[in-house]
Amino acid sequence: MDPNPKNFPILSYVMARIPSMKRPTMSDFDIEQPQTTTPRAIRRTCSSLKPEPYFELTERMPHLTDPHLLASMRSAVADVSQTRSLLKTLGDRPDHEAVDIAKSRLKEIDMLLSNQLDEIALSDKIDPDVEKRKKAIEHEKKMHKALISLDQMHESYDKLLYDAEKRLEKLYESVKIVGARRLDSGLSNQGGTVTEEVKEEVVAILTDAMSIGAKSIDLSERRLPFLPEAFGKIRTLIYLNISNNQLEVIPDSIAGLENLEELNTSSNVLESLPDSIGCLHKLKILDVSSNKLCSLPDSISKCRSLIELDAGFNRLTYLPTKIGYELVYLKRLSIPLNKDYQNPSESYQISRLRELDVSNNQIQALPVTFGRLDKLTKLNIDQNPLVIPPKEVVEQGIGAVKVFMAQRWFDMLVEEEERTRREQEVLAQASWLSRSTSWLAGAVVGAAGTLFVGGESDDPYLDEER
Repeated sequence: MDPNPKNFPILSYVMARIPSMKRPTMSDFDIEQPQTTTPRAIRRTCSSLKPEPYFELTERMPHLTDPHLLASMRSAVADVSQTRSLLKTLGDRPDHEAVDIAKSRLKEIDMLLSNQLDEIALSDKIDPDVEKRKKAIEHEKKMHKALISLDQMHESYDKLLYDAEKRLEKLYESVKIVGARRLDSGLSNQGGTVTEEVKEEVVAILTDAMSIGAKSIDLSERRLPFLPEAFGKIRTLIYLNISNNQLEVIPDSIAGLENLEELNTSSNVLESLPDSIGCLHKLKILDVSSNKLCSLPDSISKCRSLIELDAGFNRLTYLPTKIGYELVYLKRLSIPLNKDYQNPSESYQISRLRELDVSNNQIQALPVTFGRLDKLTKLNIDQNPLVIPPKEVVEQGIGAVKVFMAQRWFDMLVEEEERTRREQEVLAQASWLSRSTSWLAGAVVGAAGTLFVGGESDDPYLDEER
C-alpha cells in the first residue's frame, strides 16, 4: 500500500516522515547454524555476507533534511496521502488471475440474468426457486464488481505514485539551485519573489505567446505560486495547462481568454475559482480536480459550450443549481471523492449527459430526475451509502437503475395527482355544503315571511262568539 522505496524513494521518504532510511543488517545470518557447504551454497552464502553498496537517501539528497523543503513536498503529495488512506480501508490489490476470473464470470452472469429475465417475462407465474437463485447470482455479481473496482483504484493509485515521484524530483532539483528556504518562501507567499529561473521561463513563454499569437501553452509542473495577470491578454489561446503547480488562485484576467476551449488546473491548491470564468463561452473541457475547492461559482453555468467537467478530489458539497439546465451540451461529469457531497440533484437534469461519476461521496438517494437522463450510458456510484435505489438494483447495472428511478418518478406523479384529486374533492364538498347552507337559509327567511305570527284577524267569522 505504501510507496516502494526502491521505485519511489523520495515519495516513500516524504510519506513516511522519517529522517533517514534503515540500513540493511546481517541479523538473519546465524553463525552457529551455517548453511550447507555445497559449492553453490558457498557462493550463495558469500554473496549474502557481502552487503550490496548502499547509501542513505539523505546522503545522496542532503536537502531532504531541510524542514522547509519537506513541508513543501508534503503539500505537493497531499492527493497521494488521501488516496492511500482510502485504499487502506478497502484492502490490498487483488492478483491479476483473480481479476481476470471475475471479469469472465461477470460476462457469464450478465448473460444468465438476461436469459432469466426473458423467461420471467414469458411466464405468468413467479417461481420462488428462480428468485432465490437470482438473488444468489446477484450477490456473486456484486462481489466480482467490487473486486474489479478495487483493482482499478489500485491501478490509478500506481499512476498517482509515479506522477508524484516525478513532481518531487523536479522540486528537489530546483532546490539544488535556489535553496529550499527561498523556494518555500515563493510557494507560501503569492506576493513573494518567485525563483529567478521560473520567473524568467514564464516571462519568456508569455512574451513569445503574445508575439506569435500562441494557441497552446503548457505550464504544468513548474512550481508556479501564481499565474501572471498578463496571460489574460493572449486572446488566441485555445489550450492552457497549469496543472501540478502551487496555485492558490486563478486571476480574474482569465476572462480575456475568449477563445479558450480547454483548461486544466488540476493538482494545485485552489480554494475557489474566479467568477470571471463564466466569460469563457467557448470552453469545452475543464479539469479542476485534486484541489481544495469547497464550491464552484454560479457563473460556471454560463460556460454553455462545456462538454467535460472534472471536479474530483475536492471538498464540494453541492453544484450550482443552474448547471442542470444551462450546461445543455455537457456529456461527461466527474465529481468523485468529494467526501461531503450529498445532493446531486443538479447533475440529473442535464439531458445530454453520457458519463457520470459520483463515486466515493455521501449520496444516500438519487433524485427522481435521474429518469430524465435518457442518453446516459456510463454511471459510477460506487462507495456511497445509497438507499435509493437499493444496492441490488445498482448491481444490475445502469439499465436497471434507470427503470427503477423512472418507475419511482411515475409513482410519485400518480401519488401527486391522487393527492390533488382528493384536495379538489374536499374543496368541492365544502363548496357544495356552503351553497346548500346558503340556499336553506334563504328558504327559511322566505317561508318566515308568509307565516302568521300574531295580530288581529281580518275575518269577522273568526271573531264571532260561540
